[in-house]
Amino acid sequence: MLGDIQATLYDTFGYLLPGGVFLAALAILFWALYMPQVPLVLAELSVPAYIALLVLAYFLGHLNQALGNMLVKLLRPPEEAVLSKGQPESMPYDLVQLAQVKASEMLGVDLKEMSPEWLFRICDETMVQRGSCTDREVYQYREGFYRGVTISLLVLAMALIVRAVIPGTSLRIATSVQVLSTLTLLFFIILSIAGAWLTFRRYRRFSRYRVTHAILGFLVLQEQKQTEK
Repeated sequence: MLGDIQATLYDTFGYLLPGGVFLAALAILFWALYMPQVPLVLAELSVPAYIALLVLAYFLGHLNQALGNMLVKLLRPPEEAVLSKGQPESMPYDLVQLAQVKASEMLGVDLKEMSPEWLFRICDETMVQRGSCTDREVYQYREGFYRGVTISLLVLAMALIVRAVIPGTSLRIATSVQVLSTLTLLFFIILSIAGAWLTFRRYRRFSRYRVTHAILGFLVLQEQKQTEK
């Protein structure tokens, strides 16, 4: 049974890595709230402990993606940003209308007033049924990874802010204890926020790639079908 378990790229980049950062943020927050005066010790762990941490990070990665989906709902969905007329960085609306007409002809119903989300779903499912989904998977992996890392870095920044507010931050290295100043923590806070902003921009880019790829691929596949006739 265990031999049949296979880890995909999305398991690694979409769940495990962002979940590891999320786990570190929760550990810092717990440290700041419940053991603020205890120096942080970088201890060596056993193999079972590492496995347990990996499983926990994977679980938290799913929770992290759920938070990311909530964030997407608060913002403009990528389908609407790419397929709506007059939006910044949207694709030419003539192509969107052409995709609507071809989808209507293919399904035999009038879909000219369909929402951008449903137009994308039809085009995307058509490409999956035709077996043309290699680039689609790459975009999904990257989109999920950057979305997850964005949320993790934001949580990490908030945990570091709490740690900076509560005095007593120190790190034990061998037998010496190094006190971490507020300026040191501020550096990592700024680094986390900057990283979250950059990964969010990457998330938005790959989400637009995913939508654009579905629409253009759908149009090309339909043109090929008409040429064969």
